[in-house]
Amino acid sequence: MKQWRSSKEIVGSLSKKDESYLSVATYLASTSSCRMKHGAIIVRNGKVLATGVNKEKNHPTVVSTEHIKDHCSVHAEVDAIKKTKNAKNATIYIARVNKRGQARMSKPCDSCYKEIMNSGIKKIIYTNEG
Repeated sequence: MKQWRSSKEIVGSLSKKDESYLSVATYLASTSSCRMKHGAIIVRNGKVLATGVNKEKNHPTVVSTEHIKDHCSVHAEVDAIKKTKNAKNATIYIARVNKRGQARMSKPCDSCYKEIMNSGIKKIIYTNEG
């Protein structure tokens, strides 16, 4: 099952277009060198504005304070948002895959959710398997 949400949590089925963009996010996730492989793509009016993958180490909460600059991760959502000048009214597609390429839960963390809302993105679609 795939999910989408805006400012309220709403579960719904996806159009073929949404499935296609989520498939691109899934491919991007597979290119990540991290253990938790995430990919994101930002789209508005059928045009891809930016893509992103998570980089570096896993979640910053597992890194000690003295190593934070060298070992923190950049989440896929933030990576994509930083690459676009204007994401207002866009949709972000987020996917996570395991080592076998199978989709896993990729609901944005609270920090990424705030970044998404602050960027003006209006719709979030993410994988929900796993």
